[in-house]
Amino acid sequence: MTDSARLDGLDMTLRPPGRRGRWMSEDCRPGLVSVIVPTYNRTRFLLQAMDSVRAQTYRPVELVLVDDGSTDGTPEAVGDWAARSTADDAFELRYIRQRNQGAPVARNRGLSECRGEYVMFLDSDDLIGRTKLAASVARLAGTGPLSVAHGPWRCLYWGPAAGYGPLQRPDAFGDDTGRLLAYISGAAGMPPCVYLFRRAAVLAVGPWDDGLRQRQDTDYLVRALMAGCCFVAEERSVVCYRRHSLQHVGHPANFRRHFASLLVLADKWHGLLLDGSLPPHVAPALHASMMHLLREACIARHAPSVSRCRQRIREWFGEDALRAADAPAFRRRVWVKRTLARPMRRVLGELPLAYAKELVRRCRGIAPVRRPARSSLRLH
Repeated sequence: MTDSARLDGLDMTLRPPGRRGRWMSEDCRPGLVSVIVPTYNRTRFLLQAMDSVRAQTYRPVELVLVDDGSTDGTPEAVGDWAARSTADDAFELRYIRQRNQGAPVARNRGLSECRGEYVMFLDSDDLIGRTKLAASVARLAGTGPLSVAHGPWRCLYWGPAAGYGPLQRPDAFGDDTGRLLAYISGAAGMPPCVYLFRRAAVLAVGPWDDGLRQRQDTDYLVRALMAGCCFVAEERSVVCYRRHSLQHVGHPANFRRHFASLLVLADKWHGLLLDGSLPPHVAPALHASMMHLLREACIARHAPSVSRCRQRIREWFGEDALRAADAPAFRRRVWVKRTLARPMRRVLGELPLAYAKELVRRCRGIAPVRRPARSSLRLH
């Protein structure tokens, strides 16, 4: 059975507007892993990411590099990298250049060009361990066509306070929609390179939503759950998610755009809960996401965002859930993060506010937020 044949009967309404049906190439090579890397003005980190792909113990591999209109000499740097690389018949670099349209469009372009039985999305500033592809492919052996492998990961901090963060070992979520949604929608989440998709799973999920400015990976994973993908864990490899000053998501100047994308995702999940596409036990995960959004809005002191969060929490979960946002423990936690994050950012230099908040999270003595009982978190 071909991958396109497996799409018969799928609910195509879960996909964003745009390509539908047979939008990927039918040229699928068994055993080939396609690593799709979108990049825009990140030559400083891009070559390291490419090195990490080439150093994989697994073969065959194709590296699909989509240059989203870079202006920092990326074509020349990639050409020099390819010229320095030794010949390897089982490794292929495919360089595609397009005008600047955003990371989701670049990933979709890579999907339309890739030919692998397995697909990975690697950001141009992240790194994957040498055994990542081999371990993930081995874990997917014997699993269903809609299986997705994921494994451990850690943050790699770049800058004045360079170093590695603690190792994150997410459990095997399987088809537990609530647990996975709670994890990927929280403050930590997981970088896209943690996952290795079967081609049939990518076909089922569809293209990336180019209407979201931030957190497109979270939306993509939720849609993977909606399409019936099963997430299986492997423990033999590690990937590194780089945190640095060139990331703009956590910068206060871009908070409104970032928050707007997260609110769009929350509204989408709420709609899926109401129409029964998501099971009811996902409601606590949605509540946790809204509390996280409210806390970030309070820290940023953005009154319109705070008002919109509070309104949704009241409408979706009732007054009891809203009282948790007014509890002294919640306000104390916001005050601690707000007062410590900015001075730490001044001390550390031009690091994004999100990095400073990540360091604050390691501090001890911050009172936990008291949330309502899980049984009380039902949609109204």
